[in-house]
Amino acid sequence: TMPALAGGYLPGDESGGTGLFLAAGPDIASGTSFAARGIDIAPTAAYFLDVPGPYNASGSILYELLANGPTLRELTLLDISDFHGQLPPLSAAADDIEAEGAVSSSFDVGGVAFLAPWFDRYRAEARGGTLLVTAGDAVGATPPISSVFDDLPTIEAMNALGFSVDSLGNHNFDAGAANMFENLAPVANFPYLSVNLVPARADATPVAGEPPFLPSLLLEMEEVSVGLIGFSNPDIPQLTRPGALGPYRVIDPVDPINAEAARLREQGAEVIVAMGHMGATGGTLTDPTGPVVEVTDQIEGVDVVVGDHTDVQVSAVRPNGTLLVENRSKGVMFTRVRLVVDVEHGGLVYRTADHHRPWNIGVTPDPELAATLEQLTIDLAPTMGRVIGSALRPIPRADACGMETGRTCESLIGDIIADALRTTYGTDFAITNSGGIRADLTCPPEGGEFCPEATGELPITEGQVLTVLPFGNVVVTVEVSGAELKAMLEAGVAAMPAASGAFPQVSGFCFTYDVEAEPGSRVTGAVRQAADGTCSGEAIDLSEAATYTIATNDFTASGGDNYPKIISRAATRDLLASVVSAYVAGESPLSLPGEPLDPEIEGRIVCEGEECPTPAGSGQ
Repeated sequence: TMPALAGGYLPGDESGGTGLFLAAGPDIASGTSFAARGIDIAPTAAYFLDVPGPYNASGSILYELLANGPTLRELTLLDISDFHGQLPPLSAAADDIEAEGAVSSSFDVGGVAFLAPWFDRYRAEARGGTLLVTAGDAVGATPPISSVFDDLPTIEAMNALGFSVDSLGNHNFDAGAANMFENLAPVANFPYLSVNLVPARADATPVAGEPPFLPSLLLEMEEVSVGLIGFSNPDIPQLTRPGALGPYRVIDPVDPINAEAARLREQGAEVIVAMGHMGATGGTLTDPTGPVVEVTDQIEGVDVVVGDHTDVQVSAVRPNGTLLVENRSKGVMFTRVRLVVDVEHGGLVYRTADHHRPWNIGVTPDPELAATLEQLTIDLAPTMGRVIGSALRPIPRADACGMETGRTCESLIGDIIADALRTTYGTDFAITNSGGIRADLTCPPEGGEFCPEATGELPITEGQVLTVLPFGNVVVTVEVSGAELKAMLEAGVAAMPAASGAFPQVSGFCFTYDVEAEPGSRVTGAVRQAADGTCSGEAIDLSEAATYTIATNDFTASGGDNYPKIISRAATRDLLASVVSAYVAGESPLSLPGEPLDPEIEGRIVCEGEECPTPAGSGQ
């Protein structure tokens, strides 16, 4: 009953061979003759076999080949995850390929000017309607080219790229719900969706006028009714400042998704896609684990779930038949999902997903978007490109255990930020969470955005500091008991050995924890740092009897990352990025004017137990 497929090449003239494609079987249209590409064979064979196509397939399903081809409609979904306003390109390794004269195999990837032609390519190849979607955090924690302009450049770029819809994640509320819905959403040419972001009070009166977001959207595309449901991560309150959600709260998404899917089906939806800011945290590409998997396995009547939030690549058909996909973040990968509907007999007959790396090599950028980025860079240059200090060695985001995002061990950059807080305000100690540190502090030797080329010491610019600390956090100082200090440290190491944004970077003291003890009872002791920075000072009393002054950021002080909530009695100080800039520039107390930074890993955080992360070298 299966068709026979064959592909190959016949001898041709001097210009090359002539492709030959043969197919036969009960599903093949009789006597059909058409042009086909080699890359179309595998996706077409996967369709016949009713299995997902190759995970990096770039070809098309050959509907012209099918006897029922005229009754089939294809809906294409293009998706990026956790965009975070990454308007300029990033870089990625290209296996073992090296360009002539290149010193490494890394090449530019993504960036809005280059994503545009990539999306246009797949729109042009689609055999039906196309939707471009993402599922939250397109704004918030953005690089200076967006954040300095209040993230409006990101919304305008999304408009230019033709986004159809977005969901709401935690970083959408970095500057509060009012900013999101009064300043950003009105500029967007697309709606925001969340079915589980609801009024803070169940009996609250709906706000008059157009709602700032919708639970779902029903679209008619190529004779197909498509329902799109958005959902938000329930831990937004723990990842944002108190009050950031304004008049809203987040509830568990499963029941709201199921109810909305049933409602959309009643309205005629033939395909339903749920897009949410929850992701996978473990497992494999085809067998993932994590919060979005748990939600997907409990929902009914949804054909595809588009995950987000965790920077993980996923393409998995779950036991309930739902296709779950997720991408790497910031546009360095995107996913194409294809959904095939039989409009004559009704219903979805096939679904598949493939993932793509949008290399910039050989791609002509969109001229209007490229010109916009160039102008934004010009506007930023006077401030962002100003060199405020330097360092004798690279100061990476990575920690001393080699963890790229610095969330498992002491890091050079964490030491500097914590030192800046403590010395600026003269407190006993300082603590900052690693999740708030988002980039390297020193400019790369070859230069880059807002960075000059290094000619000796590694420069540090204003723009680089803002890239490191993009959230607009404010420093607070407060008096805490020894027990409260211990509770802060316990919150910071509770997830270990798993990487966590809560992991603490500290100044003024050193502490030890047992990774094999129960969370909440892991911190075994702490001592003050001596004047030379070594961990040889007197023991710190971690009981209610002792009191100390600390400097931290308003996120942790407000209970973010499950730290104790101490904000109500804290004194608000200055912007965190401004404090670090002044420290780097030698303009704050106890910093050395004009002296380059020369930090070392000092053993401020000591892990005990067999499951401890392994140090990879001094600060690298």
